[in-house]
Amino acid sequence: VLGLDVEQTVDAQCVVQPREMYVLYVSQPGFICKEVNKTFIQDGVEVAKGDVLLTLSDPELVALKKDNELRWSMLQIQKADAVAKNDTELERNAHFKMEGLQAQRDHTNQKMEKLTLRSPISGIVQLRTRDRLENLDGQFMALQTPLLAVYQPDLFEAIAVVNHRDIGLIKS
Repeated sequence: VLGLDVEQTVDAQCVVQPREMYVLYVSQPGFICKEVNKTFIQDGVEVAKGDVLLTLSDPELVALKKDNELRWSMLQIQKADAVAKNDTELERNAHFKMEGLQAQRDHTNQKMEKLTLRSPISGIVQLRTRDRLENLDGQFMALQTPLLAVYQPDLFEAIAVVNHRDIGLIKS
């Protein structure tokens, strides 16, 4: 008896996909806006970690930020006036108001930062929308909407679906 390898054929379906894909979801609702994004990221573009991929617009948040800054300026004037008049009660009152307003300013700034989607890794961008981003100008993006994904182009895996009876025939 000769010890020859016998070729076997196995029916399988296979999907080749990136090993790690980072999907970027909307974490602060807003609008896709050409005025905010001078250019839109395209599918298949290589990016570096930290690159800005998209910035959403939220007019209400922008108005709130401007209002907070105006109120901050007014409180600074009130506090400076109290110091000039040597009115410690008025100065303390302005100081406490400024502390409260600072918390509001910080919260607004955190929300504003969430409007910007940055690449979590260096890799290739994949759009998760049906249309190109520039075609979505003016569209509202709700919380947790998947917009983009980034993957490393050199880390792929093949996932095969094989009939249970053929598993013993497969070598890795």
